[in-house]
Order: sequence, then structure tokens, then C-alpha cells
Amino acid sequence: MPNEIVKVVGDNLKRLRAERTLSLSDLARASGVAKATLSALEGGRGNPTLETLSALAAALQVPMGDLITSADPEPVTVVRADEGTDIPGTANDLRLVARFTPGGTVEVYEAVWPKRSTRNAGGHGPGTREHVFVTRGGLKVGPVGREVGLAGGDYATFAADDPHLYEARAGTRALLLMQWAPGAQAAATPGT
Repeated sequence: MPNEIVKVVGDNLKRLRAERTLSLSDLARASGVAKATLSALEGGRGNPTLETLSALAAALQVPMGDLITSADPEPVTVVRADEGTDIPGTANDLRLVARFTPGGTVEVYEAVWPKRSTRNAGGHGPGTREHVFVTRGGLKVGPVGREVGLAGGDYATFAADDPHLYEARAGTRALLLMQWAPGAQAAATPGT
């Protein structure tokens, strides 16, 4: 786990523990994680495993993402195939690609674009966000004038309340999540 993520984990762990008025000993008992390990993590040292982070999240009663992510997303956020937060485990590894706390409605689409196709999409209403994870091919996507290029394994999210573009360089397949703000109507089916 990169040093900057370990620092984020430490800061979040310290904050969440303080919010619950738990001592290191209390959290160690509740999570089964050694007090020395907790102290090292809060100090921005160590290399927490999936199992450790999972145990801490359960003891603190928060999603694991609350431990490993920092501030709200930028207007356009891109995570390349070799980026994200890798969490090693004993039986499997995870890569946190994105985290968001939905308000309103979330719709999940499998989207397919033929080679050299373009779709100009209108805005979907105030507070709407799109999350695009390319599984195959390549896609230029984002608000008009601020598009980004994505390849297989890349992720981007952006505000979708203004016109935006999908442009496939090759036959492309992606997962598309629409996050509608509370009270917003689904204006149109995206990415089709």
C-alpha cells in the first residue's frame, strides 16, 4: 500500500476512533487488531491487509471505504487501470476504484459502443453524476470541453448535469453508473 494511502488510513482511523470516544485498547478489543498495530496505523506506518481493514471497519461500524479514502471527488476524477487503492488479502486482493455515498437513485448499466461511434448526451439534471468503468476498448468521455481518454480498466466520474460526450475509438464495453440526486428525475438513458 503506498505511503499516501497509509497516511489516509491513519488519519481516518484516528478521526473515527475519536468520534466514537474509543481508546486504542477499546478498538483493539472490538476489532481483534493488536494495539501496537493500531498505534502504528494511526501514526501513518504499517501496511494494513484487507483482513485488518475489514476488522477495523466492522468494529467502527463504517464501510471500509471510510478508512481508505479521503475528500469528496473533484469535478472530473480519473482512475487509471494501474491506480486505485490496492488492498492485499490472504484469499484475494481488492482494488478500490471509486467510492461514493449515493443520495437519490443509482442505476447500473452495461454499455456498449461500436467502433468510431459518438454520442452527445444532454444534461441529466442538477446534481447528477456519471461513473464510467471501461472493461474493454477505449472511450473519450466527460463534459464537453473537458473529456478524458479511458482504456480498459480505467475509471472516470463527472458531473452529468451539463452536456457530455461519449466517443469510442474501438468497440468498447463499460459499466456505467448513474447517480441521480434526491428528487431528480431520470432525464434520459445515458450512453446509448
